[in-house]
Amino acid sequence: MEPAEFGRYLEKQRKARNLTQQQLADLLHVSSSAVSKWERGLCLPEISKFEDIAEVLDVSLLELMRCGKVTEKTVIPEASESVSDVIKISVHQEREKIIRAVLAVLIVIAVIAGIRIGYMYALKPVKINYGESEIHSRTDLDIAIDIVKFDFKTGSENCKLLKLSYAGDEKSQRTLEQYTGYQGNSFTDCIVLESEFLPPLSLGGAWGGFHIYKWNFIVVKNQDGSWRLLTKGYE
Repeated sequence: MEPAEFGRYLEKQRKARNLTQQQLADLLHVSSSAVSKWERGLCLPEISKFEDIAEVLDVSLLELMRCGKVTEKTVIPEASESVSDVIKISVHQEREKIIRAVLAVLIVIAVIAGIRIGYMYALKPVKINYGESEIHSRTDLDIAIDIVKFDFKTGSENCKLLKLSYAGDEKSQRTLEQYTGYQGNSFTDCIVLESEFLPPLSLGGAWGGFHIYKWNFIVVKNQDGSWRLLTKGYE
């Protein structure tokens, strides 16, 4: 059974009974637009509706499925074929509905993900955690934080900084001892900042995906009192 063939048959039977599309729709408990789609051959009714349609139009179910009169010459295989055709088409329509629903959900997820990514990269402010320090002033920590922020703006491959946290006095002092004298370095102070950030949107180079990365930044104080970034990425 082709939808166009069924549509012509349905329209003919409806008009023969002086029913409007709306009246037929009311009897079948569907919308008039559904009846209109059936008659225009855009789709077939759900398989569960065929029995109701046959009853309303006062035709046999087999006549409805064959879109015409059934004579004694109609044999069982032909009847079975009619039923099979309707089931196949109805299953196909249900499959299309499921596919459309899944696609709609995927689109919504993609839009939400896009909005979230846009917010994370463009609008989300950097979260700062100063922690507690007995050896570093708030001014020194702010200087170190500004140095790291500047590096993200100019030298960190367009990564998006999300969070900076002071690693603590013990770690900073241990790092100072580790690097003082190394390759002639001589520092008077050291601040270690732990960072959380997103990779560049382009995901070029060694970046493996959109997840949060963590690096440590070592900011040191020179003998002249100036602060600078020593290294980054170490753990």
